[in-house]
Amino acid sequence: MNPRPITPDDLDWWGAGSRAMSFTGPGEIEADIEPCPAVVSPDRDGFGEMVHVPWVLDEIELAQLAKGGTLWLTCWGHLPIHSLQVQEP
Repeated sequence: MNPRPITPDDLDWWGAGSRAMSFTGPGEIEADIEPCPAVVSPDRDGFGEMVHVPWVLDEIELAQLAKGGTLWLTCWGHLPIHSLQVQEP
């Protein structure tokens, strides 16, 4: 599973005021870890801005999920409020 570059359609999907950004942590660039592309959408419900990362699964991952595999969300530090969504192709 890998993040993919942000497209203009992604910005449209998340609505007016959304913007593309890249995120990285301390020391990641020096360790050859690529920045993570994301869409940041404005605060619409009083909880603050939301960060959306489009993940693309490869054929093996899709087959494993189809057979009942588990999709894990792993966060460094405390688990932020989150959701997983599926967008039609």
